[in-house]
Amino acid sequence: MRKIEQYPDKALRPILVSIVESLENERVYLDDLLEDYENTFTRAYGPIESELGTYGLGSEFEDVTFIIYILLENPKFTTEPIKRPKLRSYEIIHVYERTATIRDTYLNTYDSYIPITKDMLMDLQSDGFYEPYDGEELSSEVLDSDWTDDYIDNIRVI
Repeated sequence: MRKIEQYPDKALRPILVSIVESLENERVYLDDLLEDYENTFTRAYGPIESELGTYGLGSEFEDVTFIIYILLENPKFTTEPIKRPKLRSYEIIHVYERTATIRDTYLNTYDSYIPITKDMLMDLQSDGFYEPYDGEELSSEVLDSDWTDDYIDNIRVI
């Protein structure tokens, strides 16, 4: 159980008032948070984290989301009992796509009665008679890469 979760309503109220004041100083208003917490979350995160730190409380992601939940679900937290959230775990599938230039080096051994040349091997390869990757892989090295996409594929409560 997180430290802030153990605080009774009486001890939590002044901290919440202080957090609301800090948010307003940063032009993040409770109405904005209530209306659209997803788009206000990153602007609210810093002031909440900082304010929790001044009280010697944890300022991890979970602590910040605890405070935001309380503000969202308890608009009258100063006078009414505070409804507490339940901590849930989320599994996030995040995909990074990238294009990479990779150098693979292979060792091939061929027996031949005539000298083997580069031109011969290139011709044999283009005709499908020689495949370098049929040999032993000596090394594989990423020379360069370029990120092409970055997206959240799925979020699920576990």
